[in-house]
Amino acid sequence: MQRQRPLGLTLLILLLSAVESGGKTWQQEVITDESLKVGVVLPTKGALAETGSAIRDVLNAYFDSVNRDGVNNAHKIALRFADSTDDPAITVANVRRLIQEEEVFAIVSGISAGADEEIAVLAQAAKVPLIGPATLLPSSGPTFNRYGFYLLPGLREQAQALVLFAARRSERPNARIAIIYAEGILTSAAANAAELQTRRSGWRSIVKRAYQRQHFNAPEIVRSLKQEGVEFVLFFGAPSDDVAFVNEATIAKWAPIFLLPGVLSSRELPGSAKIDFKEKIFLTFPTVPSDVSATGREELLALRNKYKLAPRSISAQIHALAAAKVFVEGLRLSGNVRDREKLIASLESMRGYDTGLTPKITFGPKNRIGAKGSYIVSVNTETGRFTSEAEWIPVD
Repeated sequence: MQRQRPLGLTLLILLLSAVESGGKTWQQEVITDESLKVGVVLPTKGALAETGSAIRDVLNAYFDSVNRDGVNNAHKIALRFADSTDDPAITVANVRRLIQEEEVFAIVSGISAGADEEIAVLAQAAKVPLIGPATLLPSSGPTFNRYGFYLLPGLREQAQALVLFAARRSERPNARIAIIYAEGILTSAAANAAELQTRRSGWRSIVKRAYQRQHFNAPEIVRSLKQEGVEFVLFFGAPSDDVAFVNEATIAKWAPIFLLPGVLSSRELPGSAKIDFKEKIFLTFPTVPSDVSATGREELLALRNKYKLAPRSISAQIHALAAAKVFVEGLRLSGNVRDREKLIASLESMRGYDTGLTPKITFGPKNRIGAKGSYIVSVNTETGRFTSEAEWIPVD
């Protein structure tokens, strides 16, 4: 089923940022033997340190509120943090400490860029639920990981959505489609998922081409694809390469349907698109600002007021809060008992859970991505901005 969503990103950010700090000071609950320990993996240094700090603040505030309100009346929830570093081996060692020494009941939210797969494998081996980590590559190895639960789609799922959308747009069953990607773990995973989906969707004329980062030859690629009669281009490139492609294609008087994940796009892309690309540039987003309902917005604002949270890294705080709410809802459904298997079963039974902050979350015995699909947003070449509505494309 398709859903239409207005974006309004600027309005949301302004609204959230306009709230003045206030309210009571607070302290975390004292950890006791009866506490239910929950692990969180966050960066404390480097480029993501500010985001990590913002997530830590909102999680501390939310779980303190849960404890005070007696939502999980069987146990008080105590957060235990581990550092996510630039070295995946150190990050994994820190998570292993959480599991073995801190004996955390589950790992919730967090950022573990560069060690996502390793942490998922570790959690699975220890039978510790991993709920709502922020990652572009949700675990999807050859062995199904029943302990990993992800809220939003990663690059693989977004690539699938792009292909399905392209298939809807195609006027000819034998239209030629190209998959262009920069060499790298993330972009290669997206390109491979796109190729698999194109074949599943019945595409027969497929061009797949990789290039080395920092060596993108836009004139050569455009010339080659134009000569080959390519009508659709799925692009998983390095920063600014998308703009170079569109500019070169405009010079060559060639305007294929151009599709790419929003997270891999340049900020300059909307403003660079010329009239030749009218209604021909489409991006995926796993969530849009209108997913934040009035109730969800009020809940976040109330936490910010009560706990004096600074208005920073808002999107990261929204995702973290949603993950925490999914965990608490799973506890409630399981009867608030200290039983991981019951928590797993409860999460698997979750259908259309409304966090108030994200698309509705649905898990299942073989589904570990809560909102499995993506929004497709087009570029308005006249205004140089995204269009006001987004179309939801579900993926299997």
